[in-house]
Amino acid sequence: MLDVEALTALLERNLRAVKERLEMTHLPLTSFAAQWFMCAYVNVLSGASVIRVWDCLLMEGVVVLFRVALALLKAIEGELGMATEMEDAVAALQRARTLEIETVLQIAHSCFGSGVVDLSDLMQLRSQAMSAMSKKR
Repeated sequence: MLDVEALTALLERNLRAVKERLEMTHLPLTSFAAQWFMCAYVNVLSGASVIRVWDCLLMEGVVVLFRVALALLKAIEGELGMATEMEDAVAALQRARTLEIETVLQIAHSCFGSGVVDLSDLMQLRSQAMSAMSKKR
């Protein structure tokens, strides 16, 4: 779950209101983000969207998975901001799955491009998460 911890840090830095709303509605990132990362969005996005994400993944590397996650959450930020219960937040996440992939990728590129989320940053976040997990044991 290093990647979920890394996403948590990225949310804290880039989408704090989304992170706080997920916490307020008691919807842990692990309940959906783990599947996003482990399956590279298979069974999350449409088939055509998955192929487009994979195309970007092959060109740009694993950082794309994080940019897409942030972009999906950014796209539903307003709806999540109105969520008062876990069910509301889950409904917003379900709607995120239906977004046009080009819109998601545009958000990913413009809001979370290489200046915001890059591979060296991701590696550092993963290392910090691994250290924190080791200390808990």
